[in-house]
Amino acid sequence: MGTFSSDLRNAWRQLLRRPLLSGSAILVLGLGVGACATAFSLVNAVYFKALGFSDPDQLVQVYEESPSQLCPGCVGQVSFATFEDVMRNAAGVTGVAAFQQTDLAVEAGTNAEVRRGAVVSANLFELIGIRMLRGTGFDPKAGNGQGTPGVVLGEGLAQSRFGSADAALGEPLRVNGIEHRVVGVMPAGMRFPELADLWVPLAVHRNADADARELQVVARLAPGTMPDGYSAQMISLGESLAVEHPERFAEWRIGTRPFRSHFSDGAGEFFKVLLAAAAIVLIVTCVNLAGLVLARGAEREAELGMRSALGASRSRLLRQLMIENLMLALFGGIVASLVTVLGVRLVRMAMPAEIPFYFDFSPDLRVVGFSLALALLTTFAFGLLPALRASRVQLRGSLVDAGRGMAAVTRAPARRALIGMEIGLTVLLLGVATVLMTSLLGKTSSRLNYPIADLQETSLQLLGVSFATPEARDQALTRVRESLARSGLPAAISGWQRLAPDPGWSLPGAPPRAAVPVSPEYFEVLGLPMRGGRSFAETDLQDGEPIVVLGESMASALWPQQSAVGQTLPLALGSEGVVMHQVVGVVADGRRELVGEARPREIYLPLRNVGQELSLKLRARSGSETEPLLREAIRRASPELAVESLRALSEGGSGRWQLRSFFRWCWAALRQ
Repeated sequence: MGTFSSDLRNAWRQLLRRPLLSGSAILVLGLGVGACATAFSLVNAVYFKALGFSDPDQLVQVYEESPSQLCPGCVGQVSFATFEDVMRNAAGVTGVAAFQQTDLAVEAGTNAEVRRGAVVSANLFELIGIRMLRGTGFDPKAGNGQGTPGVVLGEGLAQSRFGSADAALGEPLRVNGIEHRVVGVMPAGMRFPELADLWVPLAVHRNADADARELQVVARLAPGTMPDGYSAQMISLGESLAVEHPERFAEWRIGTRPFRSHFSDGAGEFFKVLLAAAAIVLIVTCVNLAGLVLARGAEREAELGMRSALGASRSRLLRQLMIENLMLALFGGIVASLVTVLGVRLVRMAMPAEIPFYFDFSPDLRVVGFSLALALLTTFAFGLLPALRASRVQLRGSLVDAGRGMAAVTRAPARRALIGMEIGLTVLLLGVATVLMTSLLGKTSSRLNYPIADLQETSLQLLGVSFATPEARDQALTRVRESLARSGLPAAISGWQRLAPDPGWSLPGAPPRAAVPVSPEYFEVLGLPMRGGRSFAETDLQDGEPIVVLGESMASALWPQQSAVGQTLPLALGSEGVVMHQVVGVVADGRRELVGEARPREIYLPLRNVGQELSLKLRARSGSETEPLLREAIRRASPELAVESLRALSEGGSGRWQLRSFFRWCWAALRQ
């Protein structure tokens, strides 16, 4: 014990004797390990740290999947009919609830206002353990012909609309054309499942098609019920339903997984790149740390040689050097913990305000332990070889080298090799890290093939009972286009149409999964020139003839040696089955072809059978004239149409929150 204490005191004196060298080693170690620990804190929050629910480990997600789909084994959503079946077979759980995040049209001034909301079952908040700030929540009887349905608001929406949470309770609010009454207000920051700030009952707003798979289902396990047991129960239920309802379950089955997986899906790609970049930083740190430790040993060769001549064994010298490395690791771990705290704060500041409340990114004991353990491992792994070499020093050689000074250090072949390797590896790894970061940031950057400097976009929602039928939506689109034209705002209007997984024709790689229905002026507004044939005309919106316009990359892939115009292409749209579409035109690709990625495969259809959501793109006027003109034009078409605020196309949409956007936000914050 006395020898160990003596070694500690001697190690402390050695650190103080060379403060610049010791400080550099501690700083390098702290920064490298701190960068890795910051990345780990994000992984920890998403995959390991408890979510902000009551007993989150008891929550499981129930899902449907089809092995024969284009994405075998992928988790799918649940139909309302299956949700009812799961509720009726509730053995082993204390409750089952469902939710669906969606856009809702809330009655406002000139136009309805689009809000990020969610359709939820009446028991959802109680099941997951979220308490309301004000109010009692949904009445299960309301919405079934026994009263006005309720609506729950986020605190921010309640304050902006009614002045305060207390004033909002009991007030009427028209959502999707249906009169509601405010029955609750959620605490600030509660935006479940992701960005919602108002919630409406599933009993009122569910899809009329009970077999439409669009719900997320969560169950809470009863005490004593194991997840594997409940999973087996759901598999058995799916097999029974396949016999009772073969039309609904011919190729589908029911499964379960931890509820956390619902939120961590899609983060894997981001974390792979993030951890790879952190590992590169750590390797650079290790190489530099090895160089610093070697430099410390080179400076002390005379001292170590003298101690060896006085009788100190090699093991004694090695233990002394490793204790010094241990002190470096401890101080480096402390610095790494401070760097982690600062790094997480910077990342959190760069994140959008709408980060879901149930993620806590603050460092905990797991992150601190990771920092210290990584600092110890790094120091010992890359300090052992220099320590072994220093402990083998001979007195005569060390005195000669000491007389020569640092020239001897740089002339030693092993040291020259280490210095060269350190410089080369640092440059190489920094280059790889730059490529990784560029690739990650490139996933969110613009890849459009048309000018976007003055291009703005918004979303037009046809929600509610007024637009429940395809005929009503088609009429609304006609009025919108006429009103925009009278206002001098020709807009590029587009929708989205899913294609069948097996299109009946082959292309290298996966086939396109969707087509883009567009208005006749779409290509002109965006500035995409026609490469052959013609664009869509007004008569194409009324005529039911199946026609299609292809992007030039898609056309050349299908007919590489001949013109695509006049060819026929089989497409399966919805329940119509496979229909032969005639190619009437080829247009320039709307997206750039990037090295290493599949070529653009764009399929355009005339905008018929309008869905509930449309995208509008238009060229901005000078000043702030565009937004008022747009809202007035939409109001003239129909006050119940919900339109979002215009945004520059380069800014992108708010969309679904994704972890891989963190670096983009961080970079923007650091540039300010």
